[in-house]
Amino acid sequence: MAIECHACFEWLFPVLEKFRQKWPDVDIDIKPGLAFEELPAL
Repeated sequence: MAIECHACFEWLFPVLEKFRQKWPDVDIDIKPGLAFEELPAL
């Protein structure tokens, strides 16, 4: 999973905690700074 902004952590960590409770065997790596150009992607 790649994220662009620090604000993403505010909502992402609580969601990931619920995810881990439901699927404890799934490993998620968070890599900041691997984003792409947003406007061309739209």
